[in-house]
Amino acid sequence: MTDLPLFGDVLQQYVNRSAYTAGQLSRLSGIPKTTIVSWLNGQVQKPQTADGLTQLAKILHLNKQETESLLHAAGHLPHPKRTAVTNSSAPFQAVPKLPYFSGRERLIAQIEATILDAGQENIVCLHGMGGVGKTALAAELAYRLRPSFPDGVLWLEMNRTGPMAALATMAHGYGLDVSPFADVAGRARAVSQLLADKQFLLVLDDVQRSAEIADILPTTPGCTVLITTRRRDLAAAIGGQRFEIRPFSAEEDDALNLFHCLLQRDFDNDEKEALWQIAELLGYLPLALAIAASRLAYEPGWHVADFLARLQQTAVSLDVLTFEDLSVQRSFALSYEQLPAHLQQFLAGLTIFGGHSFTDTAVATVHNLPLIETQDSLRTLHNLSLIQAQAGEADTRYQLHPLLQACVQKLPMPENGRVEAEQNYVRYYLSHVQSDLAAAFQDVALFREALRLAERHKLWSEFLYGLEAAYPALQFSLSPKELERLLQSAESVAERLGQTEVVIWCRLRRVALARHQAAVPTISETLRSLTVLTREPRLARYRPAVCLAKGKTAVSNGNWIAANQYYEEGVHLAQTGSPSPHVLIDLWQAQGNLARWRGQQETAVSLYQQALSLAQQTQDPFRLATLYDHLAWLAIEQDDYDAADAAGTQGMAIAEKMGHRERLAILYNTLAVVRHHQGDWAESQRYQQAGFDYARSLHLKAHAASIAANRGGLAWQKGRVAQAEQFWQESDLLAQQSQDVNNLVNVRLYRAGKYLQAEQYVKSLMQYRAVLAALPPQASRTSCGYGKGSLGIVQSLLGLGQKNAARPYLMASLTAFARVDLPMVAEIRRLALSLQIDLEDIPQF
Repeated sequence: MTDLPLFGDVLQQYVNRSAYTAGQLSRLSGIPKTTIVSWLNGQVQKPQTADGLTQLAKILHLNKQETESLLHAAGHLPHPKRTAVTNSSAPFQAVPKLPYFSGRERLIAQIEATILDAGQENIVCLHGMGGVGKTALAAELAYRLRPSFPDGVLWLEMNRTGPMAALATMAHGYGLDVSPFADVAGRARAVSQLLADKQFLLVLDDVQRSAEIADILPTTPGCTVLITTRRRDLAAAIGGQRFEIRPFSAEEDDALNLFHCLLQRDFDNDEKEALWQIAELLGYLPLALAIAASRLAYEPGWHVADFLARLQQTAVSLDVLTFEDLSVQRSFALSYEQLPAHLQQFLAGLTIFGGHSFTDTAVATVHNLPLIETQDSLRTLHNLSLIQAQAGEADTRYQLHPLLQACVQKLPMPENGRVEAEQNYVRYYLSHVQSDLAAAFQDVALFREALRLAERHKLWSEFLYGLEAAYPALQFSLSPKELERLLQSAESVAERLGQTEVVIWCRLRRVALARHQAAVPTISETLRSLTVLTREPRLARYRPAVCLAKGKTAVSNGNWIAANQYYEEGVHLAQTGSPSPHVLIDLWQAQGNLARWRGQQETAVSLYQQALSLAQQTQDPFRLATLYDHLAWLAIEQDDYDAADAAGTQGMAIAEKMGHRERLAILYNTLAVVRHHQGDWAESQRYQQAGFDYARSLHLKAHAASIAANRGGLAWQKGRVAQAEQFWQESDLLAQQSQDVNNLVNVRLYRAGKYLQAEQYVKSLMQYRAVLAALPPQASRTSCGYGKGSLGIVQSLLGLGQKNAARPYLMASLTAFARVDLPMVAEIRRLALSLQIDLEDIPQF
């Protein structure tokens, strides 16, 4: 009597063939890992039921004969008749598809259409970086396309299979034993004859070199070959269709859907926000997301907020991104460990760019390398999917994935080489920005890092002049706290070096920064110091700039009369002295703004035109674009939408030509309003979205908040109330994140005004109170924000019939606007009389 094979041995044979671990089989089947291990090591020879084995057989892709053999070994079936596998039983060797696979529907549709294109011999190549989900996508395609290939699906894991074994596996699928063929050529001919009349899909997974598959590729017309590889330059795929597989998009819900599939539950808004932040930190890499979701699902004690905090605290430590045999670091190591030593060192050198995009010129300059050699090395790394590339109008920009950045940072780099590279980095970027301001808006993170390194290496000259050149971009992108620290540091250095002009520049920017935070005491003290400094004759050319700062501060404090006096004094000093023409442009623009707010439209146009003429003479594109935006808004307020369109379009053309994406964000918003009034709602929405996307991409949260508020207003006018509320909530959140008090006050005033116009007095009252709450305790009670908020509360309370409650707020608004010559003063007077408030009680009136 022949001894039957042991159950554990039979199962082990099939598990070894699949290359799955016990942990993976447990997750895919739902069978406890300890149970599977006890089966494999022989501790359990006869499972109680056949259900688990049947499930496991499906996951291991056993055919009918193999499944019956497994069940028989476990004692659940009589001994099967030994029958050969015939061609009528089409093989299906694909690995199990992921039960949590999600997303990529458009890409799958494109690949399916390519593969099913009748009458063509297809080679389809999926290429991309490690961990991006190429194998998972190929498995999903194999299952979906199975009915289209009547002769089966063959699957070869090329990272662990040589040509001889691969050909044997292909032949085994159709019951042919090719072991008598001891050489590759003979075995390949036998397999080719076997497959000559078959219509099948062959998946070659994780191909590293074309030589690996040269003898495997079928030449039969009924075969489609699907290749997955990390190489973009795989010669075997030449002539075939290529699809680059990238991380999930931040604009779609694929990442969130993956979390949902693995955690098997819905999320509240706070959890969704935390999951989006986790996805962003992980660079939307599917493998990393699956590991994070698995840890949240299967490890005790994790909450979404806790996992996010761990990632943030450890700067995305790769140790966190390991679960069972899944590891982001091991996935990446397969790529970079095969590089020669000089390319490993070159790759490590790219980490100096902090995961941000860079050009070949930047790399060559920072690391003192020949440009041609640098370009060749970058192309090699790109072909291996170790860096990403995006072709621009001027040059190609490269970037490391953030997780690969963290991984590669561990590669050795000589300390003296790093110091020299960091100093070169400082000099390259901080000199570059002085000749190309648009670059600062595009690469603000790189310039911020250059300033940090300049401080670290005490490159004070580069630090001071780099900060001044990059500040127009930095002021929109950095937090007020970070800007204040940079300015204080620069001021301290300039004082030590005796560079009084730089001290003045720093203090003027600190005044503007404090004004946005409504920090009145700080502003007054700094303005006094500037007045003293500029009394010195050699520094007299800075007096117009000080007048400009005083005027803008007076506007913020609600004293428009004083503001106009400061502006007039500044213009006089600028026209009789020798300051920068930029200051005179800014003074005329500020006067124009003040005239516009007072309702003096003709005066505003004249002042803007004067500023525009000088900006054209001095070829100042940034100020030109800004002035055209102001002229567009002036025309909108006068219902002259053709003039608004012309001005906005001119500003847009200048901003596009110079690459000023910050101005583009603003001008898209302006033209969206114009298109709305012209009745082109679809174009208006397109412009709104474009402006918002620009602002978000540049991390300009204050800009994005203003645009979102305006989008809410336009939706409100179209009767889309729910959409408007959503935009306004987003606007408020962005304004808070911007830490710009004036911005927060303005977006709340805008929203409250819409409620007030619609006579929704409860909502308007809440919003106007939120305006006052946004102002810090030290804010001036004469500021415009305080006055407008108080007046709005009055109007809301009167709408609710609460006349007595409105009286103190009307007194507050009267006090705030006493020194402002505004058209709304007449409205305040009317309200005061209706509430029987004697205006004589307000001396300023």
